Amino acid sequence: MPLGDRGSGKSEVHSMGVVLGRHAVPLTPSLDNKPEKEATMKFDWQNWNLGGKIIFVTACVATASMLMKWLDVGIASQSGLSQGAFLLLGLWVYPVLMLFKNESINRVWGLVCSIVSVVFTLGYISSNSIELFGKTINASATGAHLFLLASIALIVGILKYKPTDLGEDNAEQMGA
Repeated sequence: MPLGDRGSGKSEVHSMGVVLGRHAVPLTPSLDNKPEKEATMKFDWQNWNLGGKIIFVTACVATASMLMKWLDVGIASQSGLSQGAFLLLGLWVYPVLMLFKNESINRVWGLVCSIVSVVFTLGYISSNSIELFGKTINASATGAHLFLLASIALIVGILKYKPTDLGEDNAEQMGA
């Protein structure tokens, strides 16, 4: 059925779009009506301020801590992966994603993510106290403590982070 024959009320798919009764709907959106900026993610160490560098380094440390011992009772130990602590990394997604997108971090959401990470890690560490040979010991190991330090440093990174304005930086470099 050609595009001009629209009397049947049926829908048909053509190379230029879908014909619904009397209206043609394009299959692909128009590219020239795109006012918002394109979301790109990139690693930009030179242009990040101190807060951005802290967020990135602490995210790397937190990820590496998952491979370390989180529970150690002498004869047996378990990593953060086997303890399920990797789920805490989900709280780091928002700040790291905003860093790579070079967008500002909503302080409320950023602080909620990092403080919840600190609270859950403290809860994990304190819940691993066991009694062994009449003495109470804490069986949480280095990985949990390192993750706690990284979570505290994440708070600092979020408070200090400001996205870079590449337009102003380029103008300053060209004018100097």
